[in-house]
Amino acid sequence: MHVLIVDDEDSLLLTLAANLELEEIEVTTAGDGARAVELAAKQHFDVVLSDMRMPGMNGLQLVGELRKINPVVPVIIMTAFALEGLVEQAISEGVFTVLRKPFAVDHVIAAVKRASARPTVLVVHDDPDAADSIASVLRAARVPAMATCDAHDAIRIAREAEIDVCIADLDLRAGAAELITELHALDPSIACVAMSAHRGADLRRVASQVVACIAEPVRTLELLQVVAKARAAFAHAPAHPGAAR
Repeated sequence: MHVLIVDDEDSLLLTLAANLELEEIEVTTAGDGARAVELAAKQHFDVVLSDMRMPGMNGLQLVGELRKINPVVPVIIMTAFALEGLVEQAISEGVFTVLRKPFAVDHVIAAVKRASARPTVLVVHDDPDAADSIASVLRAARVPAMATCDAHDAIRIAREAEIDVCIADLDLRAGAAELITELHALDPSIACVAMSAHRGADLRRVASQVVACIAEPVRTLELLQVVAKARAAFAHAPAHPGAAR
C-alpha cells in the first residue's frame, strides 16, 4: 500500500508517516496541495490523507485536482477547524471520511487501511427500486455501493464482499433489527445506519446498534454525510476474528 499524506504542519507529517511506516505502509509526504498534485501525476497512491486548511490549495480544491488524475482514489480529509461548508462540499465529492483533529494515530492508521480496501456500502430496502436509487446516488458521488431487497441476501453479500457500512430499511419485512444484529455478530466493524419513511419509527430495538438514522426520502448530502460519519466512527473497530469474508 502506498499512501500520500498532505499537510503543512511538519510535525504531524512526520508523526503520521512514521507510524504508518511502522505498519509496513509506504508513505510519501507533501507540504501543500500543489506538491501533492505533482506527486499524484507521477505515481500511483492507494489512499490520500489530506489536511483541509492549508496555504494556497485547500483540501477541497486538492480533491478536485486528484479526481482529474485518479477519479477513484480514496481521500481522507483531516480538519481541526469548523469549516463546515468546505467539509460538506468535500463529502459531496465522495471523500472516504473526515477525521476531526485532534485524533488518535491508531484511528488514522485504521481509517487508511479501511479506505485502501475500497469497501462498499450495502443498501437494504424492501422496495428494489428504492434500494437501487439510493445505491445509485452513492455511486454517482464515487462511493461504491450495492443494493438488495432481501435480508438473507444482505448477509450473503456481507460474507462475500468488503462491506463497511450497511443502510437498512427499518420497514424491512424480514426484520431490520434481526438483520442489524446478525451483521454485528458477523463483523462488528460494519457500521449500520437505520432508515425509515415513517416519522417516529420505533428505534428502540436497534438504537444501540446503529450509528445514525435517516428519513426517507433520502437527501443526497445527508446520505453522504451519514456514510462519512459512520466510517469515521467505525474505522478503528477491528473486524470480527470469525468474520467470513
